[in-house]
Amino acid sequence: MLLIDLIDSKLPQTQCKRCNYKDCKSYAKALVDKKAEINKCKTGGQKVMQSLAKLLNKKISSFNQTDEEYSIATIKEDLCIGCMKCIEVCPVDAIIGTKKMMHSVISQECTGCKLCLKSCPMDCIYMTPSSYFRDKCQSNHYQEIQRKIFKNRYKEKKLRKAKKIYLQNKKYKKYNVLENTKIKQNERKKFIKNACQRYKEKINSL
Repeated sequence: MLLIDLIDSKLPQTQCKRCNYKDCKSYAKALVDKKAEINKCKTGGQKVMQSLAKLLNKKISSFNQTDEEYSIATIKEDLCIGCMKCIEVCPVDAIIGTKKMMHSVISQECTGCKLCLKSCPMDCIYMTPSSYFRDKCQSNHYQEIQRKIFKNRYKEKKLRKAKKIYLQNKKYKKYNVLENTKIKQNERKKFIKNACQRYKEKINSL
């Protein structure tokens, strides 16, 4: 197994961007390239940092993790307009809802990444400290199980986005082809009409 994959396997796979990288794999790459420190994973906390220190043979840095780090998102459902922006940015599909309908956070699945806060135009999402979430994060058994679940969900979400973009592009190309065909047909009609007009003028001049 490559070093980048070994490092990635130690990370929580929440894809939360709190390390300032777009996902866990990108942070792992930065560690391999020696462009990042081992104390950047706020979700993984002290345990992940210790694992990385052992793997990369580095000294353990200082890491202050408060109860605020163990917060989960909550939606003020009476203010939600159902815009789906929070659903689109959630990397682990912890928010459910449909367009123009109320959304809800599945508290057992939320990783506290806070990505939904910035996306909400109504400011109806807030973070709530959760002792249940804190206890889960500190459980080795939970981390192992959830790591695989989150990674698979993130892969599935990326595939859905890629498929959506592909279909949009395909639809756009099809529209362009139809438009071009329509233009060619109009040009052909115009050419035939002009040819017929010239023929009539020629006959009349005889």
